[in-house]
Amino acid sequence: MKLHESVRTIAALGACSLLALLVLSAPAAAQNGTFTASASSGAPGAAVTVTSVTACTLPAGVTGSPVVAVSLSRGSAVLGKASIPVSPSGSWSGKVTVDANATTGTAELAAFCLASPEAEGAVLAYEPLPFTVGTSELAHTGSSSIPTIAWGVTLLLGGLMIAGVPSRRSGAKHV
Repeated sequence: MKLHESVRTIAALGACSLLALLVLSAPAAAQNGTFTASASSGAPGAAVTVTSVTACTLPAGVTGSPVVAVSLSRGSAVLGKASIPVSPSGSWSGKVTVDANATTGTAELAAFCLASPEAEGAVLAYEPLPFTVGTSELAHTGSSSIPTIAWGVTLLLGGLMIAGVPSRRSGAKHV
C-alpha cells in the first residue's frame, strides 16, 4: 500500500514539474495587432498606404521612439519596405512602394511595432495582409476587335440607309 501511494505522489510531482517547466520556458511573444492597406494589389512602382488599427504603444518600463517596420515580401524576397514613425497616441500611417523590379504573383504585407529604429525585437506583431503584385497593363483577352467594328459599321450604314428612305405612310407623294 505504501509503495502505491509513493508512486502516485511521485507521478503527481512529476506532472506538476513538467507543467511548470512548459509554462516558464515558453518564450514571451509579441502581442498581435491589425492594420489596413489601401489596396490588396498593385503594379511595380505603386505606392500602398498602410494604416494602424491597433495602436503601437510601448509596454510599461520600455522607453524609446517607436517606429513600425513594414515590408512587402514573397518568401525571403523583399519587394518593398518602409519605416514609419508612430504618433504619441500610438497611431501610424505611411506608404510602402512596390519595388520597380518586382515580378507578378502573390506576396504579403507585414508590420512590426519596434521600440526604436535600432530595436531588435518587436513589441507588437501585426497580422499580415495578402497582397498581389500585378502589371500595370490592362488584361488582354486575345480576341480581335475587328469583327466587332465591322458589325458596328454595317449596322450604322444600314440605319442611315433606312433613315434616308421616305416613309410611304406619311402621305407624301413622289413625282
